[in-house]
Amino acid sequence: MTDQRSARTGRPARSGRRPGANDTREQILRSALTLFSEHGYGGTTIRAVASDAAVDPALVMHFFGSKDQLFAAVLAQVDDLPARIGQSLQCEPEHLAHRLATFYLTGWESEEIGPVLRAVLRSASASEEAAHRLREAIEGHFLRDATAGMDPALAERLPFAMAHLFGIATARYVLQVGPVANLPLEELIEIVTPGLDAVLRP
Repeated sequence: MTDQRSARTGRPARSGRRPGANDTREQILRSALTLFSEHGYGGTTIRAVASDAAVDPALVMHFFGSKDQLFAAVLAQVDDLPARIGQSLQCEPEHLAHRLATFYLTGWESEEIGPVLRAVLRSASASEEAAHRLREAIEGHFLRDATAGMDPALAERLPFAMAHLFGIATARYVLQVGPVANLPLEELIEIVTPGLDAVLRP
């Protein structure tokens, strides 16, 4: 039997029973997440997503309307991340930096959050449209949800700590800079923590 693969991605083409509307939408979203995380916003097309999901491009447009809205749907999968970051920081001040580094970097390595974060970072670094949407998310609900109920002084410093972690994540998971990418996660957290502590508790 011939191994049918997506012409765009080289992955096995999906087959089996025709899915319902909800299944089809989720299938498209999974394909979009994979392609955005591998190629970024600029390198992903509606046609490529449709090919990977084994559907007609018109069906992608039917569910999502545009590539921008499809990307927004991918971002929406981590809408609760800011609130979870805020919850992770509900601890004694001396543990804040370690808790934040652990939560954030572990998230990058998880199957649930990691692909979405890679899709966001790859896309924002190469596309002004994606960067604009990311800025809107950060300046809008992200900081609001992450700092809800937080001490005002800490809330004021949190964006600088997150910027520090954002740089670490870029080096490790996107650029894959040798020493940063190859270090065991536990060791990386221990190295990063003092710098974060200096930002959060000057």
